[in-house]
Amino acid sequence: STKDVLALILAHAGSVEATRGSQNNSLSVARQILRVRPWHRYCVVEVAAWRPGRMWLPARTLRPDLAIVLCVSASHRKSFASNEEIAAEKVALVRAVLPSGTAILNADDPLVRTMAGQCRGAVQLFARSPEDVALGARFAYHGEDAGWPGRFRFQAHDRQLAAPPGPFLKTQFVGDQWGVAFAAAYAAARVLGLAEETIYRGMQVAKPYTARMEPVALPNGVTFIRDEFKNDPAPFAAAARFLHRARAK
Repeated sequence: STKDVLALILAHAGSVEATRGSQNNSLSVARQILRVRPWHRYCVVEVAAWRPGRMWLPARTLRPDLAIVLCVSASHRKSFASNEEIAAEKVALVRAVLPSGTAILNADDPLVRTMAGQCRGAVQLFARSPEDVALGARFAYHGEDAGWPGRFRFQAHDRQLAAPPGPFLKTQFVGDQWGVAFAAAYAAARVLGLAEETIYRGMQVAKPYTARMEPVALPNGVTFIRDEFKNDPAPFAAAARFLHRARAK
């Protein structure tokens, strides 16, 4: 979802070419690069850590101006023996950042935060934890589930701006698990020089990804929440929290 939200934000500032769906292996990354044309201002590419020793190739092919690492999660544990092995794989993307580029890292995840020392370029951190913000994270955020039929609300702040944080933004998403994705997209857009007003316009038009806490309304008035895209524990726990807070018959 970070990739989709960021692409929509950047589309308000220029032409964007972005990864289709979840086509994020080495071959798909190469194809994505070949789709870029001279009139594109931005190219947003998703890269997956799907097997040990595989991420270095798409990372080196990309040599990104900006790289985002959100977290080290159990969704990759089918192919990796431990979270530390997942982090060791994902850091390849951070190492591939150009010296003039920037890595955007989630400071709330200790394994992601330690990747900062592997980046040849600048590093910008985002965090929800007050402790991590106090330790130097440039971007602070807060997200909350408004309870169905309400939608996920999001607030972010760039500490380099003199103005205080603005009001909460109402999105089209449901559940409370989207804060990291929206915060990363916000941070990336700010590093690229976009104004907050432009960022929020893009966030407001972003829609839930297919089968990831996706509301589907039927003609008889019943709404299903589809969430079968992933089968690891973290999304299941988020769906359970959503159902607990829902105000519905």
